[in-house]
Amino acid sequence: MGGFVVLNTGLTHLDTFGELYVFSSGYWPRELEVFKANIEPLLSDPKINERFVQPIYFGVGETDIAYRNSMRTLAVFADHGVRNFSVLSSHGHEWLNWRRYLWQTAQIMFPQER
Repeated sequence: MGGFVVLNTGLTHLDTFGELYVFSSGYWPRELEVFKANIEPLLSDPKINERFVQPIYFGVGETDIAYRNSMRTLAVFADHGVRNFSVLSSHGHEWLNWRRYLWQTAQIMFPQER
């Protein structure tokens, strides 16, 4: 359910959350239509990419139960030209992947100064 929190809370509060990291999540087809209708005004803003500090991140496993929903949800952003970065990993809806995504996103959130 964490990915839904990221999408539902983060997108409606981009003034607070300029980086969105979605792990193994996406809307079911029926809910996706509602999501698209509700988020259309935001995603249609020509300056939407300026509101994101980083491209929106989607990580999902190739055998994840959320794979198709994740790809469909990611496509909504791509269709509107929203910058995104997606990671397709092996395995499914499990800690192995989530630890991998957390490590990847932590590198983005907390870059080391050299």
